[in-house]
Amino acid sequence: MSGLGGLHIGVRIVARNPCSEHGFTHTDTDTCQKGFIGETFKDPDMGLYAFAAALIANVFDTNNTATSVPDTGGTSRSWAANSATSSINIRAGSGTTTPTFGDHVIQTPLTNSPAGTGLISATTGTAITNNTTNGTFVITGTFTNGTVGNLTYAEIGIEATANTFIFLLSHDLTNGATGYIVSPSGTVAVTYTVTIS
Repeated sequence: MSGLGGLHIGVRIVARNPCSEHGFTHTDTDTCQKGFIGETFKDPDMGLYAFAAALIANVFDTNNTATSVPDTGGTSRSWAANSATSSINIRAGSGTTTPTFGDHVIQTPLTNSPAGTGLISATTGTAITNNTTNGTFVITGTFTNGTVGNLTYAEIGIEATANTFIFLLSHDLTNGATGYIVSPSGTVAVTYTVTIS
């Protein structure tokens, strides 16, 4: 979307299994790329209703009124004006239903036990960086299949906690209706890039 101004969300998803030759999962910069499953890139990506509500409440709400938006449990919550989020997470799931603007929860969340299979916390596994010069912030994290069997990573989304309630800000399929099937110790690296230009 170069040359167009506005708010853009891009997402890159890279799935890898452990390399059969080296016994570990490679990264983008490694010479050997055995174990590579696939990559998905979307730009622009779709932000959800809760993302719009967050902007309204924290940027455009000059009347100091709350915005009503459903949380991940489906309950309509009042998002107060000028309220900061207390955490940002990336959530993974196995559902393959095409996302829509009105989604408030991903279809089939993966369990987070053992740790790392379905949720990455901003405080433990997700990096959030920003560049005020070009109006960009980036959210990155890597899921690792910590189970003893294959997991299907078919959907991902950004979750934000505000006023103790969790809201889904984005929702994407990773690889169409099939997802990425990741073996034990395999990874799914996710990068969200939000740019205002």
